Amino acid sequence: MAVVTPEGKVKQFIKKYMKSEFPNAWQYCPMGGAFGKSGVPDFLYLIDGLLLGIEAKAEQGKLSQLQELTMKQMVRQGAICAVVYGKDTAKMDRIRDAVIAELKKRGVEQ
Repeated sequence: MAVVTPEGKVKQFIKKYMKSEFPNAWQYCPMGGAFGKSGVPDFLYLIDGLLLGIEAKAEQGKLSQLQELTMKQMVRQGAICAVVYGKDTAKMDRIRDAVIAELKKRGVEQ
């Protein structure tokens, strides 16, 4: 059985949470390494026209400057972006609430 890294466990947690809260959302997990684009969040969701980017980090993880810059650029374009450290249910709840509030502002009911 493969060993799951601390960040990998956070990614599993985020996937499960988002599947539960937004089952119809489109999800994409950009490939890392040589074939991916550096700085892009680990998860991209499209929820009723709203782009959500979530970067997963282990408890003691640190956001790179490029990740921070990319997320700021995404927010300027109308996306919601967040970093989740560890299995933080309260943070995921705040992300969910922010998505719902933004969709309501746009006239989309959940």
